[in-house]
Amino acid sequence: MKPTVVSPINYNFLNTINTIALKKAFQQYISFPEEDWDKIKQNIGVKHYKKGDVFLRSGQTSNTLGFITRGFFRKYYLKDGDEINFWFYHENQFLVAYQSFLERVPTKFQIEALEDAEILTLPFEAVQNLYTISEAWQKLGRLVCEKMYITHHNRIESLLFKDASVRYYDLVKEHPMLLQRLPQYHLASYLGIKPQSLSRIRKEYKDI
Repeated sequence: MKPTVVSPINYNFLNTINTIALKKAFQQYISFPEEDWDKIKQNIGVKHYKKGDVFLRSGQTSNTLGFITRGFFRKYYLKDGDEINFWFYHENQFLVAYQSFLERVPTKFQIEALEDAEILTLPFEAVQNLYTISEAWQKLGRLVCEKMYITHHNRIESLLFKDASVRYYDLVKEHPMLLQRLPQYHLASYLGIKPQSLSRIRKEYKDI
């Protein structure tokens, strides 16, 4: 099923609360002059997804920067026929296959809605155009790149150098919401273990 799309023209900021949430997310990095925010708003669209809908398929090039106002997504890849979860995205987070988006190359990941969802969207061309007309947007892009690099570096380092128990304890501490919204098999895949191993680790954690 294709997501329901509302263009920037028809959208007309009918849900002001959600655009305010996007503005706050940007302002976590940098304060925007109001005239720059007006330029951004002109390019915002909205899409609605049903559970199981695909935001981005493996082999496609990422052309959209999304911002989740409602819902939950996973980013995963296929290995020997198995779906391996790499990351999860929830409300007030940006949604994108970043390497594909920046380098204009097909992604090896797939991004799929785990719940009914709504996202605000900025197309690649609009993002690039904003770089040419807004110094604040240029700075935001650099800061977001730095944050994404650190986030992905930490994720890869965790998979390479921490055992599964430590990864689970880190998850409980840093992302407790995932434990409430994800079935055990998705959590196990994210941690790089089998569901049976996760059951054992959770039991050990409760016994501490």
